[in-house]
Amino acid sequence: MADVDGLVRESLYRRAEEGPGGQGLLAAVHARSLRLRRRRTWARSATVLAIALVLAAVPAAAQLVGPASHPANPGHDGATASASTDTDPAPTASPAAAKPATTATELRLAPPAYPTPAFPLQPDPNIGLPKGGLTTPVVTLDAGTLRAFFGAKDGVRGADVSIVVTEQRPSFGNAAGPVSEADRQVRGHPGTLRTVAVSPAAQLNLYWQESASQWVQVRTDDTLTDAEVVRFANALTAAALALDVGLRLDLAPVGLVLDTASLSRLALRPSGVPAGTPTSTIVCTLYDTRQLAGTPVSVGAYRGAITRTASGVTLAVNIDDRGVTLLVQVPAQYALSDADLIRFAAGIHLTGRAESQGP
Repeated sequence: MADVDGLVRESLYRRAEEGPGGQGLLAAVHARSLRLRRRRTWARSATVLAIALVLAAVPAAAQLVGPASHPANPGHDGATASASTDTDPAPTASPAAAKPATTATELRLAPPAYPTPAFPLQPDPNIGLPKGGLTTPVVTLDAGTLRAFFGAKDGVRGADVSIVVTEQRPSFGNAAGPVSEADRQVRGHPGTLRTVAVSPAAQLNLYWQESASQWVQVRTDDTLTDAEVVRFANALTAAALALDVGLRLDLAPVGLVLDTASLSRLALRPSGVPAGTPTSTIVCTLYDTRQLAGTPVSVGAYRGAITRTASGVTLAVNIDDRGVTLLVQVPAQYALSDADLIRFAAGIHLTGRAESQGP
């Protein structure tokens, strides 16, 4: 063992003499450390660069195979930070995680400023048609269509008459019976008398274009003869009959106009949207009392409930002293907070003629 120890010590002494001095040894260690550090930094930089290239390639590939889309962060200059330190680069926000911009129209409430149409025609009572005369009319607006209903005072010899005014030529769906049409001259205009043969009385509809923006229909039954219907129409006189409404508003969304107004319903829509468009129309309707479902709220002195879905928001209010439920329906096209929805509903008042539409 002594010989082995001696050989080891001799070898160490010899190698020590061949090795560098203290300063040289320290310099060599520093140089090796620097080489290793640079190697690690280069490897990390290469890894970061590879990841960046992959991430950049994914949107480009998606653009080639997918539908066109708007560029994310269009104001960004596209520069990237250099990965030349030992710290990882800060993560950037993903464009896909950004909250999508809403397209809903913000509604602002103000006292109603929309025009309220009046019915432009009325029968001449002096012609004696129908027999027994007619009652005071009920005038309504239904999806842009003005309608005046005159009930017969004599339920045996008389006949109910409805006068309808529209901006467009009337169109008709499937009839309940055989249809015949005949040309008639009405108030100096070419007209058409349409007859639907049904029981117990055939339905008559005399229609014509009164002016460039006004088509008129006189609807009744064959209690009147064809000639009497034409005579009745020729005797119509100018009028300005007010709408019969069941709901009146303290507040209304700015920019909307009347679409529907009757004893049980009131609806508003943008002026440039076709009448009766459900996705653009705010509707307030009276129904028989319903059980409330949704988030409970108070609307003035009444109990209510709000329900929000993808199609819009609904506020139901039980008006207990009138035995009805008011349903306010706002499509998803509009943005209206719960507070403003409640404020809008609290300003809806029932007139003395208000009535339920039914269950």
